[in-house]
Amino acid sequence: MTTKTTDQTTLPPLPDPRAMNGVRHGILSELVPAWEREGYAAHARAIRESVGATDYLQERLADRAALALWRLDRVARWEAAELEADHRRFHDRLRSKVVTFGLPDVESAPVDALSLRDSLAALARMTGETEAALVRDLETVELVAADRDREAQAWEAMREGDLERLTTDQVEVVGVPLLADLQNEWDADPARLARLMCGGKASKQDAQAVADWDWTVEPQELPPLVAEAVRLAGSEAWSAWLLRQQLKASREAQQLRAVLARLPDLMRQELLQATEPDTKRLEKVARYEAHLERVLYRALRELQAMKDADQPDLADPAQSSLAAAATIQPDRWPDTPQ
Repeated sequence: MTTKTTDQTTLPPLPDPRAMNGVRHGILSELVPAWEREGYAAHARAIRESVGATDYLQERLADRAALALWRLDRVARWEAAELEADHRRFHDRLRSKVVTFGLPDVESAPVDALSLRDSLAALARMTGETEAALVRDLETVELVAADRDREAQAWEAMREGDLERLTTDQVEVVGVPLLADLQNEWDADPARLARLMCGGKASKQDAQAVADWDWTVEPQELPPLVAEAVRLAGSEAWSAWLLRQQLKASREAQQLRAVLARLPDLMRQELLQATEPDTKRLEKVARYEAHLERVLYRALRELQAMKDADQPDLADPAQSSLAAAATIQPDRWPDTPQ
């Protein structure tokens, strides 16, 4: 017995389009993304139960109201996500390298006149750190301010002639500006300064290091430098120079702390400005929300009208939660937000 073969392929019958209504609309609506469908299905069932939908048309109207509510919630979630993204971008910009132009010196501008960016730039100049590093660790500012305090105390001790009070760290801090101004203001000879600090003969390399201010002053080297400064400048000019150095260090410490204290308020203010939606985006979102609300309350009114028609002897329609919800919104909706 032979089997007859044919090239014809048997195709399954086309599905009834009405069978797809549950997928395209309602609880399993394709209008809802796949990752939302499980939550949306529970939401839509709860809406159907809340309005008491009893037939296909009432279920469809309930589903329409459910979809409008879901999309309104999505707008709120979108707004929250946008604000979160703006918040993240704001802090990312602070941590990035920013080129600034024409910033005022912190000494010539009051600290309450500096913007956030100018404040960070001023702190970076005074501390020697980058703006990004300061944003990551603002405690650096206080550490530098404490160093300025110790420097001011060192200059004060030198004015009082109490060099023994200075620590090794303080001598190192005051040594560089002292060597620099001895040569710049009072024309001190680098070779002579090197000999004074070495206690005798000094090499050419030592003299060059002093000329380049590349010399770490030790505690025992400070007294001969002070004596040379008094000889070249005179006691009165020397005392005035020490006072200027003391006031400068003390003022920088105060300014560092003043700018640091204002940073939290400045950051909050700029964050609010950075995360405030622009006017066009606000208007678009408001129109979208108004459209969804029109869809929602129109569906609720139609549902209530159908229920009233099914129960003409309803004693008090106002007692119905559906009736109350359907009458919340006015009949006329503006096309744009007021």
